[in-house]
Amino acid sequence: MDYGDLFFVWILYLTLTNATPAAICFRRNSNNVLKEYCCDNYELKHGVCIKCEIGTTSIDGNGCALCPNMTYGERCSNDCKCSSMERCHKKHGCIDTNIKETWIQTTTESK
Repeated sequence: MDYGDLFFVWILYLTLTNATPAAICFRRNSNNVLKEYCCDNYELKHGVCIKCEIGTTSIDGNGCALCPNMTYGERCSNDCKCSSMERCHKKHGCIDTNIKETWIQTTTESK
């Protein structure tokens, strides 16, 4: 199989799985075998790398998790600088402390 065939197979794979090249990363394991995994800010769901929801992020092929404390937004890239009457909402940033909410996070096992 030459590089042209590999490129065709790669494009076919991306088309059939609805994945994007930015979502799939590669690294070598301890046996020097190239393995694919979901890039940062993506997680594996039903065999496809899916972008993390706003208010969550992932690194190194792990599943999406809530943003660390005092960060929010897409890829948890924003810092909260809230007043004493506000709290940091993982999706929206600083919000009034009187607003109640419930976060439901689902996890999937990657195989």
